[in-house]
Amino acid sequence: MHKHPVRKFLGLFALYTFIIVGIFVLQFKTESIISRTLGALSLTLAQTRTEDDQIKLKNQFEIEYKNIKFSASEKTPVIAKTTKGESQALILENYEETANGFTILFQNNAKISFTVNNDRLSVFPSFNSTYRSYTIPYSTSKKFNTERISSSNMMLSSKNDLLSFSASSLKEDSFEISTDSAASIISISRQKSFSFDAVAQLEKSTKKDFDSNAKKLCDTLINKTNELLVSNNAASLNEKTIVAYVAELSKRGKYTQAVNSIPESFKTGTKRTYLSAPYFNNLVEMNKTLSAANSRMASAISAKSLDAFTTEGISSYLLREKFKSSTQEFIAYPASISKFAPTAVQAAGILNTYADLSAKDRKFASKLEPVIDQCVESIQKSCSIKDKTLIIADPSVKSLIDQIKVGEALVKIGTEKAKDSWTKAGYILLNTALESKEITLQNVGDIYTILSPQNKYYPHAEILGYYGTNAVWAWTIATAVSYTFEPATTANIVIDFPLNLTHYVIFSGIPSFDNKIQIQGLMFRTDPRFEAYNSSGYVYQATTQSLLIKSRHKSRFEVIRLYFNTPSNYTNIIPAIKVPKPAPAPKPAEPVKPAETAEGTAEATAENAKPAENTEKTEQL
Repeated sequence: MHKHPVRKFLGLFALYTFIIVGIFVLQFKTESIISRTLGALSLTLAQTRTEDDQIKLKNQFEIEYKNIKFSASEKTPVIAKTTKGESQALILENYEETANGFTILFQNNAKISFTVNNDRLSVFPSFNSTYRSYTIPYSTSKKFNTERISSSNMMLSSKNDLLSFSASSLKEDSFEISTDSAASIISISRQKSFSFDAVAQLEKSTKKDFDSNAKKLCDTLINKTNELLVSNNAASLNEKTIVAYVAELSKRGKYTQAVNSIPESFKTGTKRTYLSAPYFNNLVEMNKTLSAANSRMASAISAKSLDAFTTEGISSYLLREKFKSSTQEFIAYPASISKFAPTAVQAAGILNTYADLSAKDRKFASKLEPVIDQCVESIQKSCSIKDKTLIIADPSVKSLIDQIKVGEALVKIGTEKAKDSWTKAGYILLNTALESKEITLQNVGDIYTILSPQNKYYPHAEILGYYGTNAVWAWTIATAVSYTFEPATTANIVIDFPLNLTHYVIFSGIPSFDNKIQIQGLMFRTDPRFEAYNSSGYVYQATTQSLLIKSRHKSRFEVIRLYFNTPSNYTNIIPAIKVPKPAPAPKPAEPVKPAETAEGTAEATAENAKPAENTEKTEQL
């Protein structure tokens, strides 16, 4: 039994070696490794050949960035949490390679993107209607020293690197990304972290620089649009550009010329919305687009997404609807997020909204106060100085328009909070973008309200007051509008606009007045063709509580009176516009009687030569 032990050992060794090598040969015959590298970012996947000779990815991946590995396998998968709070393991399906990163595709339309931009790795989630967050396993090199800053942030330091790692929730071996925020790893200079205080000596940091750039772009808007109109290329202009062109020419005293220069093909075409309604009529159809825009805004705030703060017109909408519970919940939402980490663009949207609201209703705006410093910090940490100017490197800042909106936000909040360094940083971002050769005519149309924020000829919403909790407001280009009651059953609308010019106004929130309306002292009746007449006119829509007015100014102040049957619970927030009384006609001089002395005649002549008194008296409506 114990004979030839050496021979037996060698035989078994050879057998086992053959079996092991065979297993490896078979495995590598059916499996292969996929490896991709983009700068500091690398991706490793495994694929296998199925029994029917098809190539299939194994349910595992590894992404590495600066010695931090993000990986998943059958044993440690990416976990998705559903809207019902359930956990599901994600199954790898495919991957995509982009110019600056990789996107891992899972079953059920789940995606996770890893992108690198300016020494910043961002991990973006993409969800289907079922999922609300992903938990991703990770590990770090042993050479890192880690410092836990909070439950959502840690610092990783080594001899060569200093990294800031942040996510919705960050644990020792996994992190969470959700619908509210992505994860990021930012390389930080070992020098003192950047502060807006560092921009004090940089150029292009003043309002004077901005005003100069704004004027140049407004001049360009006029000149280039004129060229396109003259050459019959108006079809290349979008509505915003046309509206900005008309508003800028009107500010320069050429309202009629501007309106008449726009071809009928645009005025009667399908490119128009409520935006251009104050210039070009068709109020009934345009009011439908206004109602649709308000519905979209309502949906945006109901969704409670930080992106809603970047929606155009959000500040005005919030003020109009400020008494509604959904609005109150939305405005308080940012401060309720325990791990508040907005992108630079989201932060700019919140800062712009706060500044706009604060100018009208400081108490209402105060609900955003707790996150203001955090929003500024979110922008500040993505900024740095390069080539003697301020640059912003954040994945959410994808265009010059985004940079301009961030700059606008810093200027507004810096002015509001008396923070000179914030204001200067904002102007540098603005001026750098405005001087870029990449600015197009369409861009100028998009940012016109930033270039000329005080131009009342640009269509805007004017909130006039409230019936209880429902706002009365006007979509207008008038210099001023007021809506007040005197007496208690008569609403007095006064519209201030240049003499002999015509414009159109959409009033919203006006309850039914049984078509008892007076315009410029004359009783009017509704007429669907009111826009075709060479006079003022109106249509009232009871279902939307909309009063559509053609305002043909035979005097500077168009006075409209609505007669109600009973007093209302209306409260105005804009005082009644004072309309000057017409000066009384001068009294004719009395004939001089023969018996009067020369002295008496002189006195009479002097008395008759006095100017008519009280010509400056006004009546308040």
